[in-house]
Amino acid sequence: MRPLILVNANISHPPVSPVGMEYVGHWLANAGIPVELIDLAFEPDWEGALRQVLSHTEPLAVGISVRNTDDCSFTTKQSFLPWISQLVREVKQLTDAPVVLGGVGFSIYPEPIVELTQADLGIDGDGEEATLHLIECLTRGREISELPNLVYRRDQRIVCNPRAEANLKTMPLPHRQLFDNPRYEREGAMVGVETKRGCSQQCIYCADPVAKGKRIRTRPPEMIADEMEGLLEQGVSWFHLCDSEFNLPLWHAKEVCRALLQRGLGDKLRWYCYCSPLPFDHE
Repeated sequence: MRPLILVNANISHPPVSPVGMEYVGHWLANAGIPVELIDLAFEPDWEGALRQVLSHTEPLAVGISVRNTDDCSFTTKQSFLPWISQLVREVKQLTDAPVVLGGVGFSIYPEPIVELTQADLGIDGDGEEATLHLIECLTRGREISELPNLVYRRDQRIVCNPRAEANLKTMPLPHRQLFDNPRYEREGAMVGVETKRGCSQQCIYCADPVAKGKRIRTRPPEMIADEMEGLLEQGVSWFHLCDSEFNLPLWHAKEVCRALLQRGLGDKLRWYCYCSPLPFDHE
């Protein structure tokens, strides 16, 4: 089977470990899909890194992550979409394989970003099952237009299919060995772990409910502890819990903390998170 190439396009510094892409990569590898990575976070010559892989590989598709659409700074207002467009153009010069965009930033504006960057396809929302279904269709030559979460072109317009949310409780444990997470920590980056997806709040300034859904979906606390312990064994000792709000719901946040304590990890690792001012009780 031809491999799927995954490209981490986030070259901002300090670097950020591509947790979403790593979850997708592990999901695909667990299903027997060959995956190759191009991590541009540490590449001084990004064009050379692309050529080195794509000139010797005939991929089934090339997936590119869009973590943010801009730098979220009022003073600089730097958009990352010209960079993503440039990256898409370069990949298309090196391979005829379809270019697929995904990630939280992409899922905020999926149709406009496909139009602007001239990517072939996109995955809107959860990427694990959607990417697997797309790869299966591309491999077997099946129709892809009805796949959930897919963004594609039809009759000169961009179509965004309805989303299907992944069941986080039934996902396999991600072993987090696709990317060099210890290097990310050494370089001053945050290494992310999800305890849930989605947010039910209605803050007008926030893109999380748009990108991840308005329904909170929790992961099993024991699996979260397994994932963090596995990263700790690799040399990662501090984590960013990249939920919308860690303490929503409060019961789940406490269960995660208890799982870490029961595992004896309380004095071995450090973590930080986003929290809502309420609920936030004494415990």
